[in-house]
Amino acid sequence: MKATAKRLLCVLVCAGALLSACGETGIAADGGPAAGAGTDARGPDAGGDKTDGGVDAAQADVWSFDAGGVWLAGDMHVHATGASHDTDDLSHPADIKRVALERGLQFVVLTDHSDATGCAKGKIAPECMNVGPEFPYWDEAAALSEPGVFLMADGNEVSPIQAEKKGDPGYPPNEPRGHLGCVPKDLKTFGGTAPGFAFVDRPVGEVSGGQNVQVIHDIGGLAVVHHPFNIAVWTEYDWTSMEYDAIEIWNGGLRFDDGDLDGMNAWLCDWSQGKKTVPTGSSDCHRVGTPLESDDLMDVALGQARTSVYARDFTWPGVIEGLNAGHVAVHDFDNMIELWALDEAGEFLGMPGDEIDLPAGETIRFVIRGHQRRGASVLLSAVRPGSCEDHREQGGTTPPSIEITDVFENDDQLWSRKAFDYHFEVDVPIEDDGIVFARTWRKLDSSLNNDLAITNCLSIRAR
Repeated sequence: MKATAKRLLCVLVCAGALLSACGETGIAADGGPAAGAGTDARGPDAGGDKTDGGVDAAQADVWSFDAGGVWLAGDMHVHATGASHDTDDLSHPADIKRVALERGLQFVVLTDHSDATGCAKGKIAPECMNVGPEFPYWDEAAALSEPGVFLMADGNEVSPIQAEKKGDPGYPPNEPRGHLGCVPKDLKTFGGTAPGFAFVDRPVGEVSGGQNVQVIHDIGGLAVVHHPFNIAVWTEYDWTSMEYDAIEIWNGGLRFDDGDLDGMNAWLCDWSQGKKTVPTGSSDCHRVGTPLESDDLMDVALGQARTSVYARDFTWPGVIEGLNAGHVAVHDFDNMIELWALDEAGEFLGMPGDEIDLPAGETIRFVIRGHQRRGASVLLSAVRPGSCEDHREQGGTTPPSIEITDVFENDDQLWSRKAFDYHFEVDVPIEDDGIVFARTWRKLDSSLNNDLAITNCLSIRAR
């Protein structure tokens, strides 16, 4: 990850707690796990900066910490030539691998539309429906994979629809059906490539998103709700099942837009209701030659938005294990954020996706670190269990709402045009249950921007 300028903000902050004010600032510290997917750790500079609260930064030493894994950056929503109907002729799996490596991606999941994967040339036609094969690049993806270098899996985007053409009941299509990503878990036992298997995405208007969540699970896949709130209404999820595994909270089209914000709130609402949904970010790339930050907001570059997974090793089982655990961060191509929780003695307690159980009154030290390519606020945010106002109903499109409280904020670099590294340590006494996550946020009037990074949630139980 190249930066035009480097600045490491190393601070020790006494923040307002999930429910309480804090007292002593605790131990001076510094260092941390490697910042950024697949990048080297950046050494801390000496302290001296101040936070918004005026707390002096701690003198930087080296914090040697190893959680036993590696960050792997991936794009989990990518379309390939010959399998999806709306790509160019230049996006074959080998082309996707080449560009992915150029852009710092370690893994890719191909997710071609189920209403086109049954046709050799990736077109939509009656003879393509419900016939398969749904994973036409299964063998090629395996051949292109090199553990320790690059991983590719052939998945699918299950694509039912309410109405297809003029004259069909319900045309124009204005009711949600949902596009669902199917991510194979065990490449040796996955059932989607069995002879005769096909996703049922037709008859028109009769297949729900919830039905396909079950099918994806039955064949051994992770079910990811793609772009749950979208300008193309029929691709929105219909919420007929809440048993999905993940929600795409950042779809690359239109950068991070209001639909993504609604998806983010849906993910947070799941956590507030006790469902540990995994957040993902993906490009939804259809043309691999599209440059990063293309002027065409609907023609999205491979890796524009991505998901980094903290995996035990650089293998597909390692990626799936990390996804299942929720050890993820969602970000764009040149930002990254990490969140780590330590006890008062500096011992590791957990990371996003985990649940921490500790006596009320104890203090957690949250380490937030990463890289930002231009100005943004760095935040430690919280939501309360049970606080979601959930409007999701079967067949409905009204997004949920939830109140987010910022426990800590630093906006020293909000208007910076230069890249910078950051490292904050926030001491938070815990007096009640809570859910926290870290993010970088630009707080612009328009949400159409890239410069975001968001960790999964970390749940805290005070006993």
